[in-house]
Amino acid sequence: MDVIPSNVAPAWNPEGDKVIFLSNRTESGEAGAWRLWIMDADGGNQRPLPIEVPLSYTFGDEQVASWGPSVD
Repeated sequence: MDVIPSNVAPAWNPEGDKVIFLSNRTESGEAGAWRLWIMDADGGNQRPLPIEVPLSYTFGDEQVASWGPSVD
């Protein structure tokens, strides 16, 4: 059985111009390990964050990531 990648648990940044979300897709679009991704508010410029953190997602808890306060 093929696994379809999922994008879940979005969170807007305080400025409202970026969204962080969790995805189990690879950069080639196939299913893989869960990673944090970021995109522009219009859905463009989607890319994985260049950090390694252990993630587990069971589709039960929607809020996985949140933005801290802005630093100027």
